[in-house]
Amino acid sequence: MRSKPEDWEFRVQNIVDAGKEGRDAIQKAIKELENTGYLQRIANRCSKNGQFEGMIWYIYENPQ
Repeated sequence: MRSKPEDWEFRVQNIVDAGKEGRDAIQKAIKELENTGYLQRIANRCSKNGQFEGMIWYIYENPQ
């Protein structure tokens, strides 16, 4: 994930499409990265109407 360009859209499906692992394996790996502090995902909502716009992904070199 760290090798992707800064403007790459981090979505589970994009990661699945870019690799060899299936969706379940990717979701499990993402959850493990979150649980160990290497990844944080935050829901991004529109400031005007509160509508969900996607997730902001923070990827850390060291656990947070």
